[in-house]
Amino acid sequence: MRRLSILCLLISVCATKGAAAQDSSILCQINPSARIELASQAVGVTEQVMVDRGDKVVVGQPVAQLRADLERVQLALAQARANDNASLSAHRFKLSFANRKLERNAGLASGNLVSANDLDAMRTDRDIAGEEVDAALQAQKQAQIELEKARIELEMRTIRSPVAGIVTERRVEPGDLVRDQPVVVLERIDPLYVEVALPVALMGKVKANTEATIDVDVPDVPPVVGKVAVADRVIDAASNTFSVRIVMANPDGSIPAGSKCHVRFGEPTQ
Repeated sequence: MRRLSILCLLISVCATKGAAAQDSSILCQINPSARIELASQAVGVTEQVMVDRGDKVVVGQPVAQLRADLERVQLALAQARANDNASLSAHRFKLSFANRKLERNAGLASGNLVSANDLDAMRTDRDIAGEEVDAALQAQKQAQIELEKARIELEMRTIRSPVAGIVTERRVEPGDLVRDQPVVVLERIDPLYVEVALPVALMGKVKANTEATIDVDVPDVPPVVGKVAVADRVIDAASNTFSVRIVMANPDGSIPAGSKCHVRFGEPTQ
């Protein structure tokens, strides 16, 4: 009987401590740090969708591909033009010959073996050849620009994820016409944002860089320490509270966004 009384007392003390800890914390909400309705830069027909709801994605990962037959052909043509050096080489040979011809005849002109008119014609040929080389160089630069343009246009047919996160919606299928509607919806879950409304009495006490311990209302998830990123300076008159955002790391994705939580605050860190 005595043992039973001691056991009941211990349970009562533990329950009281647990209730006190809960009372000292404040209810909060865990949200993704970004929600992106990913659209396409180009208009086209979907050729392939590489992801589905629930899939993890990394930065730069392709999530959908538009048909790009025309863009591939245009890229091949642009590559052929950019790699064609025949015209530039021919004009350089012509300029080199014009220079050699002028050098050979310049000495003869002093002995009146070549007329001034012929020498002037040679200089003109040399200058024209130089202009033709410059024009060929300019054409080659333009071909390189057109090649880069063709590469960009082809790349625009591939829709890539700008963040690491989770696919929460897939909105197109192969064969769908894509214009300005989202292809997929992504949510970034590392880091997570913890949103909490605090009473006005805590304004000025909870500020940026204040450490916060978050107890997630999910089984087997231990408490996590985060830091205050934003503490609003505007009070909600209806509730007499102000909003605070805490940044919480979630590198392994074990904490699901959308979870309820309780937060306890510590001292601001420098």
